[in-house]
Amino acid sequence: MISFEAAQNILSKHTFPLVPEEVHFTQSKGRILAEEIRNERPAPPFHRVSMDGISFDYKDLGLLKSEGLPILSTAFAGQEQVSHQTGSCAKVMTGAVLPKGSDTVVRIEDLSIENNCAFLLPNIEIEPGKNIHRKGSDCDVNALLLSPGKTLNSADLAVLATLGKTEVVVYKVPKVGIVSTGDELVGVNQTPADHQIRKSNPYFLQSLCEHHGLQHRHVHLPDHKESMMQELRVLTEECDVLLISGGVSMGERDYVAEILKNLGVKIHFHKVAQRPGKPLLFGSRKDLFVFGLPGNPISVTATSSVHFITWLKMSKLLAENQLEAVLSSDIQFDRPLTYLLPVSMRIIAGVMNAIPVQINGSGDVLSLSKIDGFLKLDANQDHFKKGNVYPFYPCT
Repeated sequence: MISFEAAQNILSKHTFPLVPEEVHFTQSKGRILAEEIRNERPAPPFHRVSMDGISFDYKDLGLLKSEGLPILSTAFAGQEQVSHQTGSCAKVMTGAVLPKGSDTVVRIEDLSIENNCAFLLPNIEIEPGKNIHRKGSDCDVNALLLSPGKTLNSADLAVLATLGKTEVVVYKVPKVGIVSTGDELVGVNQTPADHQIRKSNPYFLQSLCEHHGLQHRHVHLPDHKESMMQELRVLTEECDVLLISGGVSMGERDYVAEILKNLGVKIHFHKVAQRPGKPLLFGSRKDLFVFGLPGNPISVTATSSVHFITWLKMSKLLAENQLEAVLSSDIQFDRPLTYLLPVSMRIIAGVMNAIPVQINGSGDVLSLSKIDGFLKLDANQDHFKKGNVYPFYPCT
């Protein structure tokens, strides 16, 4: 058995290879960018009117105050540039190209318009260049907008669309095989016998993968060594990552570790000094990576939310942000194990507070609805004080 920190160190040495691939930009949300995105033209690409009103040459301010300026043209958004002569003005709409001959825009609410002639209202001060969104003021040509390594979000997709960047290079995400094991498990549409329960682990793992944009497929395997060997052999060829729930403890039918070794998977660790999830297994074979998760639902949720998600971050497939939260009450834990404390979260005065959730062991699946994640409490302590800050791992 190794420490939590030693397990994390091993994970960092066996990360998923970064392989660039091109995808349509609409499919890139949540993916890690693998290229620079630069601006193709000034933004905005023209002097843009930023208020509905009139545009004029500031030299004609005196006329606008006294005699008024006749409106000789109108500029709409999406229309080519119009012009007007000295001593006149143009009616302009937000988003329009600034008319030729103008250098200032006055808001419609600061004007009086009579007989198609604009007058500045009393006591209104106007500065030259007012209400104009200048060409290139947001961004110059070839400016770096998005850097490699960024996790693309919805706003980034809008930027890509603005640039006409229909194809974008991102890093390949692994194909995940989700494997549930156990003769006691039946489908969600079945009525279990007294000695059976419905499968729940694969649905958490599928949702976790979908949340992070990972492709996945699910297979359920009975506790039968030969058939499990055959199915896992196929999956090790078809998938990049296996998330196996169950079959990694010390029971007589816990065959997973033995089968993986027979399939050429090197086991890097098996058992971590933590609660829940002590029987956690991690192994690899070339570009295949295997997480053997203890079968109890709380253990599956904790080990995948902590170790698997951390491994994705170490592989540069997710943003490397470590959340923290304030412990809301004192906790005593006397075992020499890293404690992944189940907590619910509450924002109090702008601070994330972690409230311990009482569970009835790691098989208490119904308590999952109360849990927002896990607070990591170090093995070298036994008392954890209210108000202290600890690493927080959400179970998304």
